[in-house]
Amino acid sequence: MITGSTLIVEKLALGAVGCVGDPAEQEKWVVQFLKQPIEMAFNQDTLTWKDGTDTLKFKSK
Repeated sequence: MITGSTLIVEKLALGAVGCVGDPAEQEKWVVQFLKQPIEMAFNQDTLTWKDGTDTLKFKSK
């Protein structure tokens, strides 16, 4: 759901993961990131997602 510039993920669907170590930790981080309200901003060619403590930036080519 998007309200204004805030994205709220209500339900997550994940596939099976057979990885241990770093790949599993990365997935855990992404899931925790998506569980928080995410503030979105778009500036020129960059979409920024911020959940309060962490930030992801998606830049177009």
